[in-house]
Amino acid sequence: EKLLRLADLERRAQGGRVLLREDVAEVVGLEPAQSEKLLAAARATESAAAALGKVFQSGGGPGDLEKAALLAARERELKLPGDLLSKEQQKEWRRLAGAPFDTVTLDRIYPMAPELAPSATWINSKPLSLADLRGKVVILHFYAFECVNCQRNLPIYAEWQRKYADKGVVVIGIQSPETDRERQPEAVITAAKEAGIDYPVQFDGDSATWKAWGNTMWPTVYVIDQQGYLRVWWQGELNWQGAKGDEVISKAVEKLLGGTADQAPPPATQRQPGPAAAPNLPAQR
Repeated sequence: EKLLRLADLERRAQGGRVLLREDVAEVVGLEPAQSEKLLAAARATESAAAALGKVFQSGGGPGDLEKAALLAARERELKLPGDLLSKEQQKEWRRLAGAPFDTVTLDRIYPMAPELAPSATWINSKPLSLADLRGKVVILHFYAFECVNCQRNLPIYAEWQRKYADKGVVVIGIQSPETDRERQPEAVITAAKEAGIDYPVQFDGDSATWKAWGNTMWPTVYVIDQQGYLRVWWQGELNWQGAKGDEVISKAVEKLLGGTADQAPPPATQRQPGPAAAPNLPAQR
């Protein structure tokens, strides 16, 4: 019974995109034309999100048009099942989703931070691992030294290093390359010195750490607690167009140092995989 309820919750969490699953489409009785329209709407949303991400990465402006396009695509995708499905199909879809569940009543579960991939080149430090930093709060950021958005975050990282280094916090930079020059260790070292970076930096020349973390954007900042769990992250510039990303990160760090943050569960020796957030979209041909 519990496994059946878990399956219900998984389908409910996946929202309208659960209809892209072959097993769900079969039970609901979707026609091929309906499935094609649902898939096209999902792809349009993903395409709009990717376009906005490129604007953020390039520093090419506020991206107002791209934001509006993404909001419109999301709205169309959310509205489509109600317009497309028959009453019987909608009834079956609701049945598969099960009864509503108030997730606010659940305790927060934090994911364990992935380990850093081995690297022969470290700046300002011997090679580090997150396992060796248990007991400390870690602020870890991915950057590429020629990325304008990354450069704008650097003074904030430096301030965190100055403010928290003596309080049990370690700031780590992961230089994952985007351009050919960023793949040259000497260029990375020179750029770090010119930027005044004095905290540990891993040269992630083959993007192994980037891939292990599933990172998708330069810059991205993560806060890892004393037990190695991911608590907070921020993608993009911390102060982009008046954003308060630096305050979000600082407050998370202060809570962890003060012992007022939600307590993460003790590390487990073995964890069972949880339900997927949403099914992957089929590859386009």
